[in-house]
Amino acid sequence: MRLALDIGGTFIKCASVSDEGEIAYSGKLPSDASLGTDEFAAQVVEGAREFLKQCGHEISMVGAGMAGFTDGKRGIIRQSPNLPGVKDLELARELRDGLGVPSFVDNDATVAAWGEYLFGGHGDVRNMLVVTLGTGIGGGLVLDGRLFRGSRGMAGEIGQMVLYPDGPDCRGGGRGCLEYYVGKEGLMRDYAGRAGLTEPVEPKIIHERASAGERDAREAWAAYGARLGVVFASTANLLDLDAVILTGGIAGAWDSFSQSLMATLRDHLITPHKDRLMVTTSSLGGDAGILGAAFLDRAQ
Repeated sequence: MRLALDIGGTFIKCASVSDEGEIAYSGKLPSDASLGTDEFAAQVVEGAREFLKQCGHEISMVGAGMAGFTDGKRGIIRQSPNLPGVKDLELARELRDGLGVPSFVDNDATVAAWGEYLFGGHGDVRNMLVVTLGTGIGGGLVLDGRLFRGSRGMAGEIGQMVLYPDGPDCRGGGRGCLEYYVGKEGLMRDYAGRAGLTEPVEPKIIHERASAGERDAREAWAAYGARLGVVFASTANLLDLDAVILTGGIAGAWDSFSQSLMATLRDHLITPHKDRLMVTTSSLGGDAGILGAAFLDRAQ
């Protein structure tokens, strides 16, 4: 069996996975975002040990995904937006030493991209971008059937692509990035401005209001989709992609923003891509990251 970890600032999702990609046992363990690097590493290792006691499985490897700037080749978490006290965490080494099996660590969106490629049922697609739509905007790339990390392990950071050059500063260090406008806070900010609200409204409620026909909600989602469409088109034109796969909580509102996304995409794609680029939501029900982590040994 393989052990997979999806590490967040509140919970660590754990699963034992067979060599055929079947999730045999899964669960959640608490994590503490206030911890420093060494303390958090100890918590992850102890949590993994506790999970293995619960499931009773022998494992041959462990793979983990975690949000942040990550050096996947070396298994190091450089920094994470969810864990401000964690810096240069050599998590692969910590897991290897703590569990006694080969260990692999990468960015959560990169891991999800690998899971989608291996188990998403996308046919002969060999070049794909997987985008996580949630509090932040993450991305992972599979190019020519291989996980692509770039020179520093940070390829696929589509949330940091520039949408408006004169826009505000972004968490990643740039300006006017996609994440500022279509991350969870960006969507809520846009809707509140259109509706004249002083209190934020969650994306789920904005989706419900759009489905009920509310004009401000529908316009906020239309702007959301159009912004994604611009950046997806630029990325597909650059990399000659077969597919863009959407995951994450906000992807569940696909029916509210798909029309504007696809219309904008067609406007900006070069002609050879207009009728062949597939854009769809994941069919893995949130398990892409777990499955990708379980098979990171095949992505080295």
